[in-house]
Amino acid sequence: MAASIVTWALAVIAVSLRIVYTVCEPLESTSASMLALQDGTKCFPPPAVSRGLGRHVWAGPPDARYAWAIGLFIAELGYFVTITCVKFSILAFYWRAFRVMRSVLIPIYTLALIVACWAIAVILVTIFQCRPTSAWWNRFNPSHPLQPDQYDCTVDSVKFFYGNAIPTIVTDVLMLALPLPYIAQLQLPRGQKWGLAGIFLVGIFVTVISIVRFHYLIEGNLTSPDITWNFVNIALWSVLEGNLAIFCDASSN
Repeated sequence: MAASIVTWALAVIAVSLRIVYTVCEPLESTSASMLALQDGTKCFPPPAVSRGLGRHVWAGPPDARYAWAIGLFIAELGYFVTITCVKFSILAFYWRAFRVMRSVLIPIYTLALIVACWAIAVILVTIFQCRPTSAWWNRFNPSHPLQPDQYDCTVDSVKFFYGNAIPTIVTDVLMLALPLPYIAQLQLPRGQKWGLAGIFLVGIFVTVISIVRFHYLIEGNLTSPDITWNFVNIALWSVLEGNLAIFCDASSN
């Protein structure tokens, strides 16, 4: 809860200062990503902690897995929208910074298309991973759980998490590398070039967090009934990734 709230507050401050700084300019996608993240963090993880997240399932309330499933569903959507908006905000920044160099448009548009396709795919899979959609959480309903013949969940959750984490890391690396050749072409003293490159490379910090999150995805046992205990590190690093991505994006933009 502390990690979630503190980093969320940092993101709010960074975005607020960014908006104040730009005053009369149109709000960028950073603001949209903040709104998306707000929706996700309202349900996961702070409220989920009160419903058993962080405790073994047998030590939590009877509806612990039910609350976890609802929170995860909403948080997944918030996470994907947040990360997508942050990536689009960074690409928009690149476009503004280097648009005089026409060759930069192709990699920017290509990455934007890849990110958009990834976002649409993971959001659709999240929504339709079970038929009906509500079966994702109602199968854990302690009062009236759905029976196996009443729903169909065909998506492998482990493979799905891998499938959304790996493209996130890959596109992060590509976006970090994208501006470097264009910085080298700028007519600036070497020291200023290194300083400018350092501003762009602040995203390395978020990429490292994405890799740590992926490590815990691999390490975590997502098929165990004790999911309220096994999912803690994944939830923690997912929230940190979203909050700090917004913070770094707003700070560097």
